Parts: sequence; C-alpha cells; structure tokens
Amino acid sequence: MNKDGSSKTSPRTDKKRAADTPDHNIVTDEALPKGTVLKKRFLLTSLIATGGTSYIYKARDLLATMSTDEAREIVLKVTRHCLDDSTSPSEIALHEALSTRNLAHPNIVQVYDFDCDSQHCFVTMEYLTGEPLSMRLQRSVNNKLRYSQAIRIAIPAASALHYAHSQGVVHTDVKPGNIFLSSEGKIKVIDFGTARPNSHAARTKKQANEANYSGFTPVYASPQTLKDQPATASDDVYSFACTLYEMLAGHLPYNRVTADAAEQENLRPKRLKAVNIWQWFVLKKALSFSQKARYSDINRFMRSFTRARHIWSGLAVLILSLSLSGYMLERAVGSFNQHKTTEEHLATLSDEMTQATDLIDRLQQTPPLERIKVLNNTQGLAVLFRNAVYQHIRSPLIDDTVAEVKQKLYSSPDIPDYTSLAGIIKETRQYYPDSAKLINTEKLIKHERQEYGSALLLKYSEQLDDATFTNKDSEIIQRTAGKIRRFGLQIPQINKQLITRFINELNAAYKEYHYVRIDQLISFKDKLPLTIPAPKKTRIKIDPLQIEAAQALAQYERSSQDQAREYPQLAAAHFWAPYFNTIEARIKDAWKDKKLYALKLELEVFSHKIPGTYPPLIKAHQDLAEQFRSKARYYKRKGRYKKQRRKLNKTADEILSLVTRNKRENR
Repeated sequence: MNKDGSSKTSPRTDKKRAADTPDHNIVTDEALPKGTVLKKRFLLTSLIATGGTSYIYKARDLLATMSTDEAREIVLKVTRHCLDDSTSPSEIALHEALSTRNLAHPNIVQVYDFDCDSQHCFVTMEYLTGEPLSMRLQRSVNNKLRYSQAIRIAIPAASALHYAHSQGVVHTDVKPGNIFLSSEGKIKVIDFGTARPNSHAARTKKQANEANYSGFTPVYASPQTLKDQPATASDDVYSFACTLYEMLAGHLPYNRVTADAAEQENLRPKRLKAVNIWQWFVLKKALSFSQKARYSDINRFMRSFTRARHIWSGLAVLILSLSLSGYMLERAVGSFNQHKTTEEHLATLSDEMTQATDLIDRLQQTPPLERIKVLNNTQGLAVLFRNAVYQHIRSPLIDDTVAEVKQKLYSSPDIPDYTSLAGIIKETRQYYPDSAKLINTEKLIKHERQEYGSALLLKYSEQLDDATFTNKDSEIIQRTAGKIRRFGLQIPQINKQLITRFINELNAAYKEYHYVRIDQLISFKDKLPLTIPAPKKTRIKIDPLQIEAAQALAQYERSSQDQAREYPQLAAAHFWAPYFNTIEARIKDAWKDKKLYALKLELEVFSHKIPGTYPPLIKAHQDLAEQFRSKARYYKRKGRYKKQRRKLNKTADEILSLVTRNKRENR
C-alpha cells in the first residue's frame, strides 16, 4: 500500500516527502545507512520515504559546500534491486531523469541529474519541504478541501501537466500523492518515474527512456491505461479529474473501484455539492470512460470548469431569456418528466455551453479587428447559444473594435486604410445593426476620409505655390501626388501662375548661361510632369537643343567631381555659341578702361564654368589681352597716363599667363 492508501503496480516509484522523518520509522533491509557518501559527493543524511522501486533520501551536495556555496540540500532517489527481470535499476533512474530534467516549469519538481557508482543508480532533484496532497487530505475534515482551496491547488498542477504534455510527456500516475504542497505555498507535480511518451507526440530517436514502464495507481488510472494502451494526455485528464473529485468529495468517484470495473458495473459518480450543475457536467466529461468523450486538453478542462463557476451562470440566464420563444422549454423543461431524458438533454446542453465558453475564450484572446472572423466561423454552434454569445460579448467587442479602428484611423503614418476600416465596422454591424457606436464610427470614417482627401489636395497646391523648382521640391511634390493617386483622386491641373513663374525662371537661367539651373528646372518639369504650352505662347527663349546641351554640361559637372571625364565639346559648342559669337565684337567695342575690366571679370566667371583649354575661351582671353595692350599703346602715343599704361600691360600679361598655365596643366 502507498502512503495515500492506494495500491500500485510495479515497477513504480512512490512519493518523496521532504518533511524529515527519523530513520527508525522506516525499516528496510536494503536501505543505505545514514552517512553513506555516493560518488564521493552526495552525503545521505536521512531516509525520508521508500517505495516499490526506490529509496528516497535527504542528502547534502558536498561539492556545493566545499566550493563555499551555501550548503545545498537535495533529494536523492536510489533505485532498489528488487525489480522484475524486464527492467534494470539504471533504466528506472535514467527514465525518470530524462523524463523530468527537460521539463522546466515552476510547478514541476526540478531534476538535476542521473548518476551511478559501482553499486547504485540514483537521481538527484530539488529538496522540498512540505507535504503531498494525500497527507493534506488525510488530516482535513472529512478528508476533503473547500472549493477555493482545491482550485488553488488544481490550477497550477494542471498547468504543469499541460506543459509536460506539450513536451510529449504523459505522467500516467497523477494522484494526490504526486502533487506536493511546499512550505512556501508552491504546488509541485512530482514523480515522473513512470511517465511515458505521448502517443501523439513526434518521436525522432530511440532512447533509454522508451522502455515500457507500466507503473501506475489503478484506482486513479483511466480504462485505457489499465488496458496498457498507448499513453495520451486524456489519460492524465482522467486521473486529474479523479484527484479533483477526491479533493472536493473526500473520496474517489467510484470509491476504491477501478475504472474498468466501474464501467462493467455501469457505476456513475455521485454529483458533488461543491460545484454547480454546469461544473458538474464538465467534471463528468473529464471522468468519461470513453477516451473520445473525455477532454484531450487538460487546460481546456480546467478553463471550462473554472469559467462554469461564474460566466456560465450569467450565460445561462441570458440563454434562458433568449429561449422564452419555446426552444428551451421544449428542449429542457418539457423533458424533465423523465430523469434519463433530462440527463441526456442537460449533458448536451453542457457540451454546447462548453463550446460557447470556448468561443468566448477565443474571442478574448483574438485581436479586436480579427474577432469578426471568429464569429463568422461559429456555424457549428446552436443558434440559441450563438445568439447568447453575441449578446454576452456585445459591449467589449463593440468597444474594443471601435477603439482599435479609431487608433488606426488617427495614428497611421501613411494613408489610413479607410476601405478596410469601414469594412470591419460594416461586418460588425451585421451582428449588431442597432449599435449607435458602430453607426457613429461608420459616419466618422466617411467624414475623416473626405477631410483627408481635401487636405491632400490643399497640401499639393501649397507645395506647388512654394516650389523653387529644385530636385527636393519635385521629390516632395511627387510623394504627395503619389498619395493622391493611391487615395483614388485625380491629380489637379497645374495653374497658369506656376507655369508663368517657371518660364521666367528658365529664361533668366538661359540669359545668365546657368546650365545647372536650366537642368534643374527641366528635371523638375519632367518629374511632375509639368505641361508647358506651345513656344508661340510662352516667351521661352531657349530651343530644345540648347536644353539638351545644358543638361549634358550639368551632367559633366556632377560626374567630374567623382571621376575625370572628357569635356562635352559638342554640347559646349552649342550651348556657349550665342555667347562666344558676341564676345569678340563686345571686346572690340570695349575701349574704356571700365568696360575692359568688366569683360575681364566676366571671363573670369566663365572660367569657373568652362575648362581653361576650351578654344573659344582661349581666343576670348587672347583678344581681351590684346585690347588691353592696344589701350596701353594708345596712352603711350599720347604721352600720358604712364601709371595707367603699366597697369593695362600688367593685366594683359596676367590674362596671357593664365592661358599659358591652363594649356600647360592640361597637356
């Protein structure tokens, strides 16, 4: 017999209770004496429990103590040698270590390692102080707990088992003796010594822990476990439901009768007074003999059970109010004349109620704007329950949806997706057509869409008015135009004032032979695009070939900063032709000193735009130098302005020196 009074098949480990028990209370001819040191590291300080397959000791890790760490108390489980021939002690110990060591969960006992010395195999695990649930029940009034106490234990234990299932491990021996209540108030599921791989979990490699460990406690085991069928999570659900029943009733559902025998005798568990009718049907489903009828997910079982305590009460009232047309009266009340029929109807009602609460759970876990998709896939739920769910979630669903729509409406960095947002509100209104919030939000989206479109057009117009025809201006205006197109509006036509301003800028740039500015203006026009009226009406004083030449010169200037390129002679010849065609005559006509020096300054400016070796520029410099000398000779013949003559000759020399230097540098 185990400490909780249950018999158990072998091989199987029993529970370790961390509360210290004097050695003389446990008499066993195979127990290791106090003071034994295993692997020159683990000092056994007391024997705290014994089971069919192992001895459980309190021990001290000497290595942790020697390394000046705080003395480390641990539990050490040594496998016994009195096993059947099919399983070795090392396999038992290794199985538990491998089953539990990788289960990192706050409600599962932590296993540190598996080891062997010359004679013993053992598992080390965390040391717990407290007692197993089985002992708590034994010292409780009528061997049971209050509902609130039971739930505080059941929820974390279920969480631990759900985590183990997610890792492909089924405990197979869930019972009060394997749920530990620590002194710190923590709940720990212990003893995974006979845990088995989940038959639904992927298994990729053979390991020692794949041996057939069939240990379990029969009165807590499911019919499938008793028949040694492959383990599934629903087996733990059955055992856990038995444990929950025992916590609330003080005894097992079928007392000490195993599940297979209870099924043969057609036994039914007695309804618990501590739970309401809806909770009772949830618990009954978890206790089903049939694996298909039983919950396969322990989290879903506990969620349905706890929600039934509060939410189902309100949902049931709502369903009743919706059923006054006669649906429920015919289905539930009318059949109360026959107890069996009533049981069947109530069981069906419980299943539908479970589906309804599961739907509410899914809706609460779904982002607000995606909840309608969940509602659209509820055709499997009875109409009455669907309507009850719709009414139950009405306020939070509408409030959350409206809040999320407004958040996207006002915080989008780009154009809000008005069509999508309006579609969400429209779809939600199919369920709640009378909702004033949804109607007002629909109007708000329409109003905001109109306002946004008007603001875009105004912004586009202002950007055009403020444009100075630079590349940056064209990029800004292009972005706004793109938004207007994506918004579904037409790009407004360019006003005449902008076109006139553009033409004046273009003519001024040509007059100053500012080819970079010309290129900038033309680039701006092409990117918009800006439609220019026919030349006859526009006063544009530059022909297309001159524009192409200006663009070639601008391209040369941009690229020459990065790499040497050949000067575009043909483009220059065409662009500068009007200037150099007139400069020769202007030099000949310049006789006054003031005009000569003005031309010198003008050519110096051009020297920054044109290579010094450009032939027309060289000739212009030479002609200007000769004109300076002619003026100096004139002063000499007149016999006056000696100082002025020297200055004129010096200037001529400087001009010719510049020409010579440019030729030399560009050879």
